[in-house]
Amino acid sequence: MEFYLISGAFILGLLVSGWSWGWLFVGVIAILGGVASFQIFSLPSWRYWAIAGVLAVSASPYLYLRNPHPAPNDLRWLAPEKALIIQGTVLESPRLHAGFQSFVLEAHADNHVGKLFVRAPLTVTVHLQDLLKLEGTLQEPLEAQNPQAFDFRNYLQKQGIFATFQARQVFLLRKATPGWLEQVREKILSSHENALGQETGSLFTSLILGSEVVDLPKATQDRYRNIGLSHLLAASGTQVSLVLSACLAFVRGRSPKTQVLCGSLGLAIFICLSGATPAILRAGLMGAATLVGIATERKVDSLKALVFAAAVLLVMNPLWIWDLGFLFSFLATLGLIVTAPKLVGALSWLPPLLATPLAVTLAASLWTMPLQLLDFGQWSPYALPLNLFAVPCVEILTLGGMVTSLLALIAPPLARIGDYPLGWILQVLDGTVLKVNGLPGSLLYPGLLLPIQMFCLYGLIVIGHVLRPVWPFGLAGMSVLVLPGLLPGGPEVALSILAAGSSEVAVFESKHQTVLLNGGNDHAVTQVLIPYLQRRGRTQLDALISTGTQAQKTGGLNALLASIEVGTFVDGATPPLSKNYQQTLDQLPILKTLYQPLQSLKPNLFENQVQLQATSSEPPILLLKTQNWNILLLGNLSLAEQEWLSQTSPDALSKVHFLWASSKQLSDSILQLPNLQGVLVSGNRLTKVNQSILEERKIPCWFTGKSGGITWQSSGEHWSITTTREDRPKNPN
Repeated sequence: MEFYLISGAFILGLLVSGWSWGWLFVGVIAILGGVASFQIFSLPSWRYWAIAGVLAVSASPYLYLRNPHPAPNDLRWLAPEKALIIQGTVLESPRLHAGFQSFVLEAHADNHVGKLFVRAPLTVTVHLQDLLKLEGTLQEPLEAQNPQAFDFRNYLQKQGIFATFQARQVFLLRKATPGWLEQVREKILSSHENALGQETGSLFTSLILGSEVVDLPKATQDRYRNIGLSHLLAASGTQVSLVLSACLAFVRGRSPKTQVLCGSLGLAIFICLSGATPAILRAGLMGAATLVGIATERKVDSLKALVFAAAVLLVMNPLWIWDLGFLFSFLATLGLIVTAPKLVGALSWLPPLLATPLAVTLAASLWTMPLQLLDFGQWSPYALPLNLFAVPCVEILTLGGMVTSLLALIAPPLARIGDYPLGWILQVLDGTVLKVNGLPGSLLYPGLLLPIQMFCLYGLIVIGHVLRPVWPFGLAGMSVLVLPGLLPGGPEVALSILAAGSSEVAVFESKHQTVLLNGGNDHAVTQVLIPYLQRRGRTQLDALISTGTQAQKTGGLNALLASIEVGTFVDGATPPLSKNYQQTLDQLPILKTLYQPLQSLKPNLFENQVQLQATSSEPPILLLKTQNWNILLLGNLSLAEQEWLSQTSPDALSKVHFLWASSKQLSDSILQLPNLQGVLVSGNRLTKVNQSILEERKIPCWFTGKSGGITWQSSGEHWSITTTREDRPKNPN
């Protein structure tokens, strides 16, 4: 128990490091445990609790010290720079995208050095360790633009990258000679692609060596991720265990020394070929523990080996505590060790050939599901049966693929002969994945979990392994998932103005109701709006309100209606209608979406006392009213239309507390509203005159171009505004 206490304390300290009072939380637990040890003699002694407390409390500052920070001469401090010439060495194999390639470059320019994430045209074929000269634009990485969106800046900073470079021209100064690892990987990949075709061959190689060393198309990765099979494309414990098992089977009956030597050699070669990701290193350490057991002729405790491997890797690099590949690998393996044996016993009424793979799949899914919902907010109901189907296929493909990969290095013609039957199995698997992706309900979006929900679920899973019966904890887990959305309280309404360039995207949320104003162009809909709604678990709109046919307002409506169910379409556009907009209207009867003109909009769209009413239908102007606050939704009204509104609706405007606009200039009469308390703008700026008026009146103004997505919400007499972005760090020089 002492081993688990000390190792677990360090890991727990890293997990709570993101919480400002996390160190105090783990410290209090250690103190309480030490005190309890004087009364409960089965607990570890107070000395172990003291050591655990020190490790847990020191984990957070240790993580901070190991977190990369830009040096005073880092290239990041030159950004933004529109015209810069840099030189550098390619550190990672390039990834190909539609129309460009990306890679990491160790670069220098103007007495500054640092790693850069580079996007470059495809005019020059780039390889690992090539020396390049680039001309282009240096920029800071983009932060998360909207609530709960992917934070590209944070992702790069964990790798020690603090700037990006958009190359316009690429010059190859020195072509690198590929190392032996690169040559082996390339030979294996080429052999499989020659036998099976480029797409199938790269997919086959990914099943063997992992997607880190194979540049799979994004569509292929999405296809497997959407139905819960992304782990097949990432080399992890499955491949490592198969390699080790094959090596030990090859020298079965030989001396322990020979078995250890053969197993170690196989592990080392595979880890190098697969890219030595955290998940692979974790599996490799557990494999090494197995070899130690063989050498000492002792049985290895799998759980202890797993915890030891995790602790060692996190001491080496504490940043891996946030690496999803490492976390999913650790949790899935934990499920196989502690849960799968119990499930096999519970499923003893099934044939063993079905009970064991079912137990393995259920155990891995149970332990990874909370983390999956926390980070992705999506789940496929077909994941379980597909994993059951995929397990035997993947074992055959992986083992067979390792054999043909070895043959590719020594006898390529034999490798191609062996690839053909394996390719048939892969086509069946990939075809099944493709068909399931097209089934209705293949991917559900319950929304992102709160961190407290995830910790509660894992707590219930742990308790459920200790206490009996299990079913009360299952019910409690369902309650943790469902009850937060059913509890009373929370804001009356939340208005989220999403950052989407020049597009107008405003989402109203009140309890379980969701209303959208416009939506923006195609890019805004597909890259900003739909992902936002999916992360929120709001895949149905009660109403969609359109205020015009311009692209920045409703250019992406067709893409939206193809992905999101809409109850009522409220039309505020005025003739002439664009062809794209007319196509949207023609789809409504087919999609069973009700049509309603804006002038007949009833203010009680929401079930509570929140109202959304049309102050004017031409030009379209909306007013959001709560019990205590009014928000005027201007959009991109012209100055003349704003003046007209001021003259025709003075009483309504006198009660306005906040306003939202997407135009770059607001009329003086609008900014002089007597009760105005804040302005929300979709864009980067207002005119200097507008800003002077707001500063003089001490009225705050938020811009999506500067603050990212903006969320305004009210609860009775109180209101609050949260933004996505934080201020940028200043140059230390």
